[in-house]
Amino acid sequence: LSSASIGTIHSFCRSLIKSNFERLGVSPAFDIIAEDMEAKYKSEAMDEVFSRCYKEGDVTFMRLADALTSSRKEDYLRDVVNTVYELVEIQPDRQGFMRRLKENYLAPDFGAYGEALAAGARRRAERWRSVLEDILPVLVSEGQKSYAAKSEAVIEALRGIRAADFSGVCRAVGGIVETLSMSASKKRDSVSDEAETARVTLAAARTYFKNWAATFADREFLTKAHLQNAEFVGKLVDLVEMLDEEFSAAKRADDVMTYSDLEYFAAELVRNGDFRGRYSVVFVDEYQDVNPVQEFIIDSLLPDEAFMVGDVKQSIYAFRLADPEIFLGRKRRYESGKEGKALEFNANFRSVRPVLQLVNSVFDVAMTAETSGMDYLSEGHFAIGDEKKDVNGDLLSGAAEVHLFSAPDEQARAYAKAVFIAEKLKQIVGKVTKENGAPISYDDCVILMRSRSAPVKRMARYLAAEGVPLDTSIFADDDDRAERELVRFLTVLDNPREDIPLAGFMLSWFGGFGEEELVLIADKRPKGGDFYDAVLAAAQEDSALGKKTARMLDMLASYRLKASFKSVPDLLQGIVSDFSYDAYVQAMGWGGAERVSAFVAEETGKDPYMGIGRF
Repeated sequence: LSSASIGTIHSFCRSLIKSNFERLGVSPAFDIIAEDMEAKYKSEAMDEVFSRCYKEGDVTFMRLADALTSSRKEDYLRDVVNTVYELVEIQPDRQGFMRRLKENYLAPDFGAYGEALAAGARRRAERWRSVLEDILPVLVSEGQKSYAAKSEAVIEALRGIRAADFSGVCRAVGGIVETLSMSASKKRDSVSDEAETARVTLAAARTYFKNWAATFADREFLTKAHLQNAEFVGKLVDLVEMLDEEFSAAKRADDVMTYSDLEYFAAELVRNGDFRGRYSVVFVDEYQDVNPVQEFIIDSLLPDEAFMVGDVKQSIYAFRLADPEIFLGRKRRYESGKEGKALEFNANFRSVRPVLQLVNSVFDVAMTAETSGMDYLSEGHFAIGDEKKDVNGDLLSGAAEVHLFSAPDEQARAYAKAVFIAEKLKQIVGKVTKENGAPISYDDCVILMRSRSAPVKRMARYLAAEGVPLDTSIFADDDDRAERELVRFLTVLDNPREDIPLAGFMLSWFGGFGEEELVLIADKRPKGGDFYDAVLAAAQEDSALGKKTARMLDMLASYRLKASFKSVPDLLQGIVSDFSYDAYVQAMGWGGAERVSAFVAEETGKDPYMGIGRF
């Protein structure tokens, strides 16, 4: 593994670009700008584009601006342009995508736009049809003749649009609404919920298709509106191209790139196939979170041996335009045997049956292709990997419990949860036996929380007050974190050439750097130099990161000067005050502000004249 290229997709792209910069015509000394700086560059570029359109009297632009502008504010117009721009950015063929975007609005029967609408109607119709087919036998057996007859008629009507295009749905929707408007009544002595399920399902379908009919019934108006949309979409694409031109020019002038630029230039390098086969094996983790251009890069590198791991249920980057359908598409191709083999790991060996049944019952319904791009029931449903048994060898019974706590504030909620947990524990401890026959003790119990935040620590105190003997060692790392960050500050003032304290200081509240920024700075390290040499080199560059690094060095120089004539206690008091560090510690849940004051007071008591060296 020592020679393997292991890292994030962006670190790989960056390395590829650095090694082939001459083929791209970019500077090898480029910096990566953070999201806030990217937004600033883009906003200035958009200002220039809009200004040019107004000056040139672009009629279509001004009509678009009028349609998307409220109270003379351009916020929504800017958001729309930025949304289209971000969608274009993640495409492996940006020009082709923009051309197709325009063409789709000019295609007969409304092109991809019409197909998207029709697909939505077909999905809803299929879901409602499935529900009605499931409950129809019960409706018949219970003598719910009215609902059974209506359900049968609606099932047949919905079946008629299973393969319909946009025009087909428009032609069929009148008949569907007419069928859904049939009267139906519930038999009074019904003992099941199926009649109510039928009523709710039929009402939802009727509302949807009535709205469809009202929106798309006037074909002449629809065609006119679509032509108007086509003109506006064409102008949006033009604005995106102009924005990209201005944005790119500004970034080139400052030798900076965004993370999207890394993907774009890497895609350009691998496009002709020069890098295919360079790696004997390619592994991709978290494959469910890739976007189209990342998939293009991965696919262009793939040798015969490749291994992707992912769980579409854990796709959390849709806001960054990750596309779970890429994962699902490859999975389906592999399942068909066309390209590879798909291995399912849906069996869960960790959880007991009641927990898995609860999860499945919720997500079977909530996580559908329509709501999340994945049908949980068919593609993510957990199987019971191992049945858990009690001391007698019997399957564990019971049910998963979900409890909601309503309280006026976080403190009250924490107390309510603590009291509830304490009562639960008291029902178990000493009253339920383990496999060896011994009673369960508090040592056998664990309370799982989502984080170690301040509310959790507060709950721990409440639990202790309720008589629950807690092991709170998980909070130990935070117990002296506030003090450690202050000591690290002083360590860097005394000797900035200790790599670990310097990196820790830069990542702290005082430094304000992120991990990715530290990686970029470390890349400046001269041969034979240390991390501080890399920091000094980074501070010489005329870039956003360089200027930020230079400001940090100036700040350290200022405090180093103060340290030459101030004692450690005085210096600490000044640092805490200048950075509002006590308030920060309180907000982070590392203890109250008094904790920092106590630490400073303790150091003051030791030696009021102590300098950094002795400290």
